This record gives sequence, structure tokens and C-alpha cells, in this order.
Amino acid sequence: MEVGFLIFFGLVIVYFAVNRLLKPLRDKREQEAKDLAAREKPQREAAFFDGCIAAGILDINIAAWQHQALKIAHQCKLVPESQNLFIGETKVLLRDVFHSHAATEEGKQKIQQAQRKLEEKAAAELTAYEDLEGLDKPLAMLNDWKRRMEGSSSQPLHLRQPKKTSDGMIQAGMAAGIGGAVPAMASLASTARQNAAVESYNQGVQAHNQLMVSLDMQTKRNLRKCAEVIQRMEGKQMAPLSKGEVFEKLKFRNTRVRLCKSGARQTGSLEVTTEMNLSSYTAFQLDGVDYFADGSVVAEIFKDDQKIGEAVLVFPMLGTDELRYYNLWGNADSRNRPSAIQLKGICLFCPEAQHAGSNEVSQYTVTFAPGKHLWALESLTQFEASQIRSL
Repeated sequence: MEVGFLIFFGLVIVYFAVNRLLKPLRDKREQEAKDLAAREKPQREAAFFDGCIAAGILDINIAAWQHQALKIAHQCKLVPESQNLFIGETKVLLRDVFHSHAATEEGKQKIQQAQRKLEEKAAAELTAYEDLEGLDKPLAMLNDWKRRMEGSSSQPLHLRQPKKTSDGMIQAGMAAGIGGAVPAMASLASTARQNAAVESYNQGVQAHNQLMVSLDMQTKRNLRKCAEVIQRMEGKQMAPLSKGEVFEKLKFRNTRVRLCKSGARQTGSLEVTTEMNLSSYTAFQLDGVDYFADGSVVAEIFKDDQKIGEAVLVFPMLGTDELRYYNLWGNADSRNRPSAIQLKGICLFCPEAQHAGSNEVSQYTVTFAPGKHLWALESLTQFEASQIRSL
């Protein structure tokens, strides 16, 4: 017994002796690591800011961008990967780093250049089908939508697994055997609370899974409907109407102009939104055949009497028939029936608006003109639409 104690005591002495001898070396390594981190900190912070800008993160306070900003911070080794939530000290650190770089002249220029790229991308997406005419445009939009749905439906469903509840009697029995009735009752109460929390979680899981399954089923239904619409649209004819004749049957309301971005990131780009409708329900009925308007219009923007820019507004997938067949894709609730077609376009980098305020821009006026292509195309018949809805 004494020998064992002496061996143990000797090992303890050796441990503390070795620890004391190695402490200066550990302290030196820790200090070297701190010094290296301090020297690399400016480079890491700059890399974090540039990484955010490259990813299109122009405001770190926007919640939708914070998870991605944290991933960039991990990649730049600005914060350790163990810090995986955008809260507390991590949030303050990344926000301060981003804002300090954004406040410099170089940072302002980088943000503005990135903002211009985002606006160019948005404008390109809005006008992607501007050059297509006649049947080519709706078929291209339908086929693109079909491909996106096919990609979505090919992904596995993200279903969550429910948790299991506990049998409180087993734990209660063990507690009773050890300490009697009081511990047993406490064990039962604790298990009941845990099971209530699990049941609440499982209810959320069930609602989530039902939603995922419902969305998947709706996507697959829309895929079948989209394929059917494409097939039935092929062969539809254009009406013998000029751009001017089609344009005369359109009317616009609630037209608004606003800055795409204001403040330090302001580029002068203007967003134009409007609601478009037909002059009458039978505006495009010719010889007993229904047609719909499609193509694009140009929004000419005026400051007082001076034209300062224009934006192209492209019609949606089925043109003005989006109103007639609003429930084609499963929305049968008449309360959701749109009263007008929502159109949006962007006028890029208008010099007169670069230093204008939001109130001033809201006073700009808009006149509309026919776009590059504007036509009337034969509609789906009521029978065709009813067949598609039934799929």
C-alpha cells in the first residue's frame, strides 16, 4: 500500500515538474500564435469584406445574408468554426469589421460597383424574353419554368424525423427503489414535461412534413399541366393586329417610380412598377376567337418635362391571359383573383437620379409606349383550360 502511494505521489511530482518546465515553451507558442493572428488580422478582415462583396452581401445587418457572411468569416479564419451562430460577440465583430471597411472610399466604391452588378443582373432577368416574338416567348418561358420544376422535383424531400416519448414508469420505478415515493413522483412529473415538449415538437414536424409533401405533389401536378399547356399552345396563331392596335387596348394604373437603392449605394437606377389591364374584357375577340396581348412595353420616365430614362417591362408567361386563367395552376380561390397584371422594369444608372431623394423620385412621371415586340396571340379555349385544370 505504501509503495503504491509513493509511486502515485512520485508521478504527481513528475507531472507538475514537467508542466512547470514546459510552461515557458507553451506560453511562447501561445504568444507567437497571438502575434501571428494580430499581424494577419488586417488581411483576414479585408478578405472577409471582399468575400462579402463578391457574394453580393452589401448590408450585413440583413438577416438573409448573415448565415452566408458567417461562412465567409470561417473561410477567412476571422472567427473559429466553433462560432456557428450570428449572435453576441461574433455579430458585433463581423458587423464592426464590415462597416469599418465600408466607410472607406475604397469600400464605398466596391459596394457601389457590386450594387451596379446586382441591378444589371436584375434588369437582365426582367428583360430575358424581350427579344422573343409570337409563340416563341410563351413557349420559352413555359419550358424554362418546366425545367426549374423538374430540377426541384428530382430533389429528395426534406422530411424531418419525429422524436420518441419516454416511458416514465421505468424511471419512476427506479427512483422509487432508490429514494421512495417522493423521487418517484418527481420523476413522473419530469418525464411528463419532457414528453409534452416532444409532442409539441412532433406536431411541428408533422406540419412541416405535410407541407413538404403537399408542395411536392403540387409541383408534380404543375409539371403535368405545364407540359399540357406547351402541347396545346403549339400551333396557336397571331392576330392580324399591329403593335399600335394592340397597345391601344391596354391601360395602366398605379404606376410608381422609386430608387433601386438609396444612400451611399445609390447608383441612379430606377425601378418602375405598374398594373396593366385590358380596355375591355372582349378587347381581343376577333371573329369569335379569343386572343391575348403579349410582348413588352416601354416606360418613359420624365422629370418635369424632361425625359431622363426608360425601362422595358416584359409581360408574364401567358401575357394578359394571366388574368383569364389565374387558377390554371391550382389556385381556385376567387378571392386571390388578380385584378391586373403586375409589371416591373429597371432603368439602369440614370444620371439625373444619382443624387435625388426618394421623395423627389416618387414625383417622376411615366408614359408608356409599345416595346420592341407587341402582339396578340390566340388564347387557350375554355375547353382546353378546363382539361388542363383537371390534371
